[in-house]
Amino acid sequence: YLLWRDGRLDDAGFARRPLGFVAGYGALGWVCAWIALLTVVLVVNSVLFAVGTEIDEATGEAAVDLTLGVVLAGLAIALTAGIAEETVFRAYAISRMEEAGYGRAALVVPWAVFTSLHVYQGAFALLAVGAVAAVFTWLFAWKRSVWPCMVAHALYNLGVLVLSAALPS
Repeated sequence: YLLWRDGRLDDAGFARRPLGFVAGYGALGWVCAWIALLTVVLVVNSVLFAVGTEIDEATGEAAVDLTLGVVLAGLAIALTAGIAEETVFRAYAISRMEEAGYGRAALVVPWAVFTSLHVYQGAFALLAVGAVAAVFTWLFAWKRSVWPCMVAHALYNLGVLVLSAALPS
């Protein structure tokens, strides 16, 4: 609303883009997000292996039954989180900080705040979220459009949802 009220929607990355642009760069962002995640996994596992530590397996966690309601709720959360988080942390925060003259800090601060909001998930997840958020920030800065970021983020969330449902608990 604040961007719309000030007539800044286009400047914040909400300008109309062709479907091919959104889908293509959204797919690129999705692939880059998974590459970032896999890189974090490889680096963390390599470091843990080098120091002779193993990752403790989670035990005693109750598995969630995949009912239609759970699947629909997961889909809704994956899509709305991708849209809302990209709107707030990429389109709004970066645009407003650039408008205020903060330059590169306009990329770093929203990325750091977004990443820190996931601290409740643990240290490994914090590294993974930070790497994936860096990809979304890069994509927004490169293309100045929030639409591919939303597509990439929603697809990434859906991928995590599918993986978490497919992997044993």
